[in-house]
Amino acid sequence: MAKRKASADSEYSGSFSPVCFYLGYQARSGMPSNFDCNLAYGLGCTAGALVASDQITTGYMTTMSGLTGLPSTWRPGGVPISALLSMGRRAGKNVAVLPPTPVDLASSAFLMFQELRADWRVGDCYRNPGPLQFSGATANALGRLLVADHAKMEEQRKEVAELLDHLREEVLGQRCPPGVLEAAVTGLSSLAEILSVVQRSEGIAKSHAQAKTRMAFAGGQSMRGAAGLSSVALKQLADN
Repeated sequence: MAKRKASADSEYSGSFSPVCFYLGYQARSGMPSNFDCNLAYGLGCTAGALVASDQITTGYMTTMSGLTGLPSTWRPGGVPISALLSMGRRAGKNVAVLPPTPVDLASSAFLMFQELRADWRVGDCYRNPGPLQFSGATANALGRLLVADHAKMEEQRKEVAELLDHLREEVLGQRCPPGVLEAAVTGLSSLAEILSVVQRSEGIAKSHAQAKTRMAFAGGQSMRGAAGLSSVALKQLADN
């Protein structure tokens, strides 16, 4: 940078200050697997696409869905970071915070663990293919928690897509009797109402779970410094 700035042909007039950063967790981790490399490459390409987009995508975080399928079928995307935040209190002020993510006791991964943990207490139940494999039968094996939480959902998503394609072909792709069209409208309208109710119920349940998490987090934060405080000071403790 100093040579560029000193060059007579350079139009650079800014300053440059290198900042050293220690990648402690990365340095202590193992070699990335094929899945790790594919995911990192996909997220990096998605970030580049968001930066190069004509639309304003400042403050977006890249996402990747469909991870239990082949990398060529993964679905990249972006989500505003603000959508992940909630209101919290820090030093007596309301600020945006990223709430903690507790273990979902209703998730497929935890239910699978619940079924197996009794055997794991006394038995040797593990897979040991040796060092990290980059080729062979286990090179592209996925973690059991990832498969438990997402594989079934991806299969259902594929099944829904196939059903929608079949309906589109049967109802819209050719001339069909009026009775078929009427049945399709009635059935799909009822389905839309059912899905709306389910989505509202899921949203309420999720909001309730998040509220319980914030309350638990608030209690933990408050109890750490509650000893010996007056009632006035207790009222001033952060609520999460």
